[in-house]
Amino acid sequence: MRALGNVSYQFSYTYGKSLDTTSGFRALARNARVPYFDRKHFKAVSDYDLTNYISLSGSWELPLTKAWKNGPSRLTSGWTIQPIFNYRSGEPIDMFANLSRNRTNPGPSAAGDQNLVRANQLAPVTYFDPHLAQSFNGRTGNYFFDPNAFSQSGLTATPAQGFDPVNNPSQRTYGTSGRNAFRGPTRTNVDLSVAKRTNIDERIKLEFRADMFNALNHPLFRNPNTTVTSGTFGQISSTGSATESQPRIIQLALRLIF
Repeated sequence: MRALGNVSYQFSYTYGKSLDTTSGFRALARNARVPYFDRKHFKAVSDYDLTNYISLSGSWELPLTKAWKNGPSRLTSGWTIQPIFNYRSGEPIDMFANLSRNRTNPGPSAAGDQNLVRANQLAPVTYFDPHLAQSFNGRTGNYFFDPNAFSQSGLTATPAQGFDPVNNPSQRTYGTSGRNAFRGPTRTNVDLSVAKRTNIDERIKLEFRADMFNALNHPLFRNPNTTVTSGTFGQISSTGSATESQPRIIQLALRLIF
């Protein structure tokens, strides 16, 4: 490593899995209720479950003094590069059927809890690169999956159409797509710092830094719209949280150390 200069790094990998029947409480959860007669019916990964998380950071002191032995030491010495790389799995996504509760209609579960019903999955899910636009049903957008794979179809039929879950227990359903059965986009981010420390004398040092956040200017997409009745169902329209949604930011700093 001496020929490459001083190199140090730190690597961490976390594998995790969180299971529950509902995540959060009341306003903090998308839906904090479970079927009263089968409380474990929606047992699945938690809303905040992240299977894989990888972090790699390091520091590289550039060997410019060896590459340019006759160069001025104040110019060639003290250069370091410090990258930080992060990757994590996508967040769980849930496909609710968005049925409204009705006191006179017990719904497809025959329990009057239509707001717990998931959409029916009609076909295998096809995923797309959200950087690219796709067209479905006359609409164009940054789709993450094919919206035609899910539907309310079969959940809102009337007894006259042969769907009578109250009198036919075999027809009772909460939809065919399971709770949190799908994953949103993964997130990868790279931060990079370049620093130059110069010795003024034995006690005083001057350090110049250039810190680049989201150095690759890579968008960190949030989960797509999962409202099956929405015109933008399946589309991604926003990027990550407040600390993740910013474009590349470069910060310059000059520090005097004494």
